[in-house]
Amino acid sequence: MFEREVGLNKRLKEDDYQRHCDRLYSLGRQWILTQEKLLDEATDTYTYDGKETMYRDDIHFQRGYEAGCKQKGYETGYRGVSFVTIDDALLTDKYFLEGYKKGLQDVEKDRNKSHTENKR
Repeated sequence: MFEREVGLNKRLKEDDYQRHCDRLYSLGRQWILTQEKLLDEATDTYTYDGKETMYRDDIHFQRGYEAGCKQKGYETGYRGVSFVTIDDALLTDKYFLEGYKKGLQDVEKDRNKSHTENKR
C-alpha cells in the first residue's frame, strides 16, 4: 500500500510541474501576442518550489515567446505589412523575422497556386 501512495504522490508532483510549465509557455506566448513586449522586458519574477526566477530566464517562458514571435511574424508577413511600418525592435528578433519570411513565402505559394488553377 505504501508503494502505491509514493507512486501517486510522484505522479501528482509531475502533473503539477507540467501544469506549471504549460502556464509559463502560455504566458510567454501571450507576452508578445497581446502585450507586444520583447523578452528583455519580462523582468517580473515568480516563485515555484521555493525558488524565485525571472520570467525571461525560464526556458518554458522563452519557448512560448519564440512561438508567439514566429506566429506574429508569420501573420505580419502573410498580410504583406512592409518593414517600414513594423516596430524596429521586432526587426531585430530572429524569431519574428523567421515567421515573417515564412508568411511571405506562403503568400507567394498561394499566388502561384491560384494562377495555375485558373489556367486549367
